[in-house]
Amino acid sequence: MIRVGTAVYSPSNFFNHSCQPNAYSKFSGKKQFIIANQDIKAGEEVLISYINHGQPERFMRQKLLKENYFFKCECPRCKRQKIQDEESQPDLYEKRYFQLDQCPDSVQ
Repeated sequence: MIRVGTAVYSPSNFFNHSCQPNAYSKFSGKKQFIIANQDIKAGEEVLISYINHGQPERFMRQKLLKENYFFKCECPRCKRQKIQDEESQPDLYEKRYFQLDQCPDSVQ
């Protein structure tokens, strides 16, 4: 999708964002439709993604939302990926330390 501009359309301006949406926005001519992409229970909030929610990296989604919509997403997907990112960091540093510890004597 090529972004050519930003606009506020009714009814989409009444929906909150999620990187794990249960609905999506579709245009047909000048009309906009909000279409469920899964079963939505009575009383459950209908959520759409303001960006391409196919973007796998949380960092990029957060960057796009901050630059274009001026908020930080705290949806379940972002929270889950934040925890995973934090949990994987110690492993990354431990592996680097282990590899450096195994260097030949000529590298000090």
